[in-house]
Amino acid sequence: MQRLAHLDGLRGLAALIVTLSHLESMVNSAATGRYDNQTWLATVFSHVANGAYGVMIFFVLSGYVLLTGYGRSGNAAFAFGAVKRYFRLMPPILAALLLAWALSLTIGFHHVDVAAMIGGHAWLASVSPDRLQLGEALYQGLFGAFIGQHDYLGVLWTMKVEFFGSLMLFAVAAACYRFTWYWMATSAAIVLLVGLGGDIGIYLSLFFLGSIFFKHQLSLPVWAIPLGLMLGFAKPWDIASLALSALLQWPNEGPTSAAFLLNAIGAAIILLAVARPSRVTLILASPPLEWLGRISFSLYLCHVPVMQSLGLATFLLANQSVGGGPAAALALVVSMAMSLFVAEVMTRLADIPAQRSANRIAAAILGGVQRKAPSSA
Repeated sequence: MQRLAHLDGLRGLAALIVTLSHLESMVNSAATGRYDNQTWLATVFSHVANGAYGVMIFFVLSGYVLLTGYGRSGNAAFAFGAVKRYFRLMPPILAALLLAWALSLTIGFHHVDVAAMIGGHAWLASVSPDRLQLGEALYQGLFGAFIGQHDYLGVLWTMKVEFFGSLMLFAVAAACYRFTWYWMATSAAIVLLVGLGGDIGIYLSLFFLGSIFFKHQLSLPVWAIPLGLMLGFAKPWDIASLALSALLQWPNEGPTSAAFLLNAIGAAIILLAVARPSRVTLILASPPLEWLGRISFSLYLCHVPVMQSLGLATFLLANQSVGGGPAAALALVVSMAMSLFVAEVMTRLADIPAQRSANRIAAAILGGVQRKAPSSA
């Protein structure tokens, strides 16, 4: 199956949402140079730039595209996909950690100083160590990220979910994808994961949900998009999250998990609403969004260290001459522009080669089986 340009566009928008969520400190400091998350702008931005929602779009898209090779190769496609998954994900992850290490030693990470200058920002101040060690960066890139280690690069928390969610999906699909009752087996898995797995269970369930959408070619009319956005932008303090938390009697997880569940439903609705051709899919397939989708994985991996170094170095330099507010705005622009540039370079040097080499390695491991890759997701 060929890459679907409109799904690349959707993936690109998801990466943009996550990137903006991590630039929140600069957005909410641009007015005065002091961090203020109590303004109406901050409230709107926190909903629109909901990083959890962007991540959930990634996961449901993975479930949708990972099984696309079944029609040509049967269960062999699942073995092929499972074997290549590590080799597909590892090189860009390792490249991002080596980039972060190099930036920490050269330009330096300035998140601690800037967090203090804008009046305090807990996430920014603790996003990573000030100075990274090469050995630990190599370890986390080659192995640690896949078991949940992400103190050097916070966004890598999703790699454990992505890796094991993919393997779980391939295992279940190998057992029952060919049967008409596949949706029943995966629906049972979804209920168990959401009911017993907490927040991680909600994330993992999206892989199975996306696979159901693909197998049965489900879709929703395009007018469902506003509903998907509304649910996707839900935050823990919203009335809907508080009400759902009380309804489900989640005293331990509380409204945060309820908001995550609403975000997951919103991500699923968005995918279903763009699954069939419409004017929206034409927009998502436009060259700018398709390009954003092509670099989305690299953008996701590189934007935080680029912001910590280049972006916040810009803040420190500009603050001396133009003041904190304009400096924060300039740091925001530099962080975004340089993240896009670095993501393009990383895509060419690490991501695309990883896609190709993963196919070759999997084919070699499985005895030289030759086939077109089921997906490059």
